[in-house]
Amino acid sequence: MTMDEQQRPFRLYQRRYWNASSGTNESAVETLLKEELDELYWCDVSKSLDEKHIFMDMASKETSEVWFLATEEEESVSSSNEENMKCIAPRRNKVLYEVEHAQNRWYIWTNVDN
Repeated sequence: MTMDEQQRPFRLYQRRYWNASSGTNESAVETLLKEELDELYWCDVSKSLDEKHIFMDMASKETSEVWFLATEEEESVSSSNEENMKCIAPRRNKVLYEVEHAQNRWYIWTNVDN
């Protein structure tokens, strides 16, 4: 994650070869996975309980959105970065939700009735 001018996390990168030594032909490569430009939203990154997914949570006080990338897909991240991350549910005004993945099941908590 990188910070913007207001010290708000807003970009998620995948870094490959981050520990490549100067004696190799490989150098660190960063690929932008997701970016949040709305200054009302704060971003956080986490890994699912079963370690099969990486989550990028974007939330304001009243609204949230969660994007994910399957860890087995990390090696095949394309250069068209926005295609790699998948959205659980798009933002809806005043709807907050959290996501977890474990035992091959999705778990979603929300403030919406029904």
